[in-house]
Amino acid sequence: LPSNGAEAVIRAGQYRAGNSDLSSALLGDWQTIGWTSMPADAQVQLRMSGLLWPEASQRILNTAYLVRESVGRGQLIMFANEANFRGAALGSRRMLLNALVLGPGMGTDLHVEL
Repeated sequence: LPSNGAEAVIRAGQYRAGNSDLSSALLGDWQTIGWTSMPADAQVQLRMSGLLWPEASQRILNTAYLVRESVGRGQLIMFANEANFRGAALGSRRMLLNALVLGPGMGTDLHVEL
């Protein structure tokens, strides 16, 4: 991820908790996946379609797809790939439209007077 001012809005991977209770999870063994860590008995699953090599899935796991970072008085919204590739995926189109329409109005300092 970029510098400390960045927010990872969307990440790849689905977290599934293990069978251990909270105290054993906090005091027990931990594993490192990508740039984060989690209890040893927990799992993160990556659901993708098409051909994917096993080592590529470990690189993709828990990476950021959409990141927002403060730059000066504005913000920078970054996508990991083409946000509206062929207009096929409705979910990524909605994220792109939110970034284009809501991004400039809801900058890094949102102040609403009531």
